[in-house]
Amino acid sequence: MVSTAFLKNDINSIIDDGLAAIDPASELHNIVKEVRRVYKTYPADWRKARQLMKEKFTRSNNDIIDKNGYVLSTACIIGALLYGEGDYSEMIKMAFNMGWNADCNAATAGTI
Repeated sequence: MVSTAFLKNDINSIIDDGLAAIDPASELHNIVKEVRRVYKTYPADWRKARQLMKEKFTRSNNDIIDKNGYVLSTACIIGALLYGEGDYSEMIKMAFNMGWNADCNAATAGTI
């Protein structure tokens, strides 16, 4: 996605190219698809999206499964990119507001 961002400005196109590079059956692919689905359902409500990400990606059978791992970080990065809607400052703010591993997520989203 970082390389694609040098050539394209549309975040959805950049995410599409990133998805094309990974196995469609992978957990990572499914995380991105789920965050995009949530964004399409709640395009103006990042707080609702964050709540749904928390419910989906932090617990399994009432056990915490991912405090700051790639599952939750990927969800937050993709969420920040989408909810930032092309505005760099807004996207960084979204990455921090989503929480968890906020500094690394903001740095990754900002790089893209």
